[in-house]
Parts: sequence; C-alpha cells; structure tokens
Amino acid sequence: DLRKANCLGLLGKLYLKLDHLDDAESTIKFALELYRKIGERTGQISALNKLGRLYRRTQQHEEARTFLRSAHELSIEISDTLGQGSSLRNLGQIQADYGELDEAEKYFLAALRLFETAQAPRGTRNVQRDLEELRAKRQTRTSGRPLSPSLTIPAGSSISHSSNMEDK
Repeated sequence: DLRKANCLGLLGKLYLKLDHLDDAESTIKFALELYRKIGERTGQISALNKLGRLYRRTQQHEEARTFLRSAHELSIEISDTLGQGSSLRNLGQIQADYGELDEAEKYFLAALRLFETAQAPRGTRNVQRDLEELRAKRQTRTSGRPLSPSLTIPAGSSISHSSNMEDK
C-alpha cells in the first residue's frame, strides 16, 4: 500500500502541475486515504500540503487553510521540519493572496528559518522568491508600480517542483 500511495502522490503532483485539477484532487485524496490507512504520516503531510496548494489554486482558500493547518500540526507532531516549512510557506501565500502582506511575511520568515535549519536549498530559494514577490507587492502599493519587473512573479506562473522531499 505504501508503494501505491507514493505513486498516487506523484501522479497527483503531476496532474497538479499540468492543471488537471479534478484528477489531481481525486488522486491526492486517494493517496491521503492510503497513507492514513497504513499510518504513514510523512506521506500524509505531503498529500495534505498538495491538497492545500490545489485548493489555493482554485481560490478555495478556507479549504486550503484546513488542509495546510492539518499538515502543519502533523509536521510538528513528528518533528518534520520540511513539512512544517512547506505548510507555513503555503499558508503565507494565501495571506499574500488576500493582501495581508505583514502576516504573509511572518509565515514566509518562519518557513525560511525552517528550510535553512534543515539545509534545504530548494525550499530556501522558493521562500526567498516569495519574499521578493512580497517586497514587489509592497512597492506597488506605495508607488503604484513594481520596484523591478524581475522581482514580480507573474500570476499563474509555476515554480519548478521536483519529487524532492523539500517540496511536500
């Protein structure tokens, strides 16, 4: 069952990347169900974070928060630093979506500390990119234009993901 759950998790991630959101949702939920059945908590954290990202993408922010908070709580229970960092980063992105930039920054900085502690370069780079985007949003608010076009990540652009554990 673990092998099947892992394959489903990877397939769900691929569907998510390809914007096949219905397929991603059902596949990741099935993987989550299998992970729960066998008690594989790291897999559960990964699936919960993926579902949080999926629901954020579909503008279902409350649903996204529910999954991300569950991922964060479970990550704390088992001392999964990367899972904690991923869930905090994802929660920060939702805050940024709502324009709550100070709150988003708090999440991003906490995620950054976790990724740095875990010596996770991909997670660290992704959060640094989020912080750059946040600074650009702040600059746009104060001046009406971005500080630099290179600092603005276009809406809908995808950040490279791999099957690396930093990308839960």
